[in-house]
Amino acid sequence: MGFNFSRNPWLTVCTAGALLVLLALGTWQVQRLFWKEALIATAEARLKEEPTALPEGADGAALEYRRINVTGSFAHEKEIHLGVRYRKGVVGYAILTPMKLADGRWLLVNRGWVPPEKRDPETRKETQLPGEVSLAVMIRAPKKKGYFVPENNLAKNYWFYVDMAQAREFTGLELLPF
Repeated sequence: MGFNFSRNPWLTVCTAGALLVLLALGTWQVQRLFWKEALIATAEARLKEEPTALPEGADGAALEYRRINVTGSFAHEKEIHLGVRYRKGVVGYAILTPMKLADGRWLLVNRGWVPPEKRDPETRKETQLPGEVSLAVMIRAPKKKGYFVPENNLAKNYWFYVDMAQAREFTGLELLPF
């Protein structure tokens, strides 16, 4: 009557192995939950702070999710098209445009999403703001490339992820690291 584990040692080993894997995955998920909650709390706290000027020598991690006041002019001819961005079920591009700040530094600004038919800057001349503009921006550090993310195609200006070294090479500008 009942199942005899001593007669089926392989089943005991497999069951114990599966249990260990499930315990490890559960522990990882709980640790990930705590990390994510801390990240959200940090982002919410930083976003509530008043916008400030961009400090000299600051890195992206220290400024991430902070609102910064910037003034400068866009180099529209050097924009980057970050692809495979969905909005209401439509694939499009995030337009990243270098901005020369009043102090001479260069910042890469995500100017928003456009549908495929607006990828070419000639189709959206009304968005090509001339001269000096002032913005309050949220600083973000670039994310690492995922395992299954294709390589960027700089020749066709088709990007899947932001790589600051490639962005500097593509634009020919010494962009800030965020």
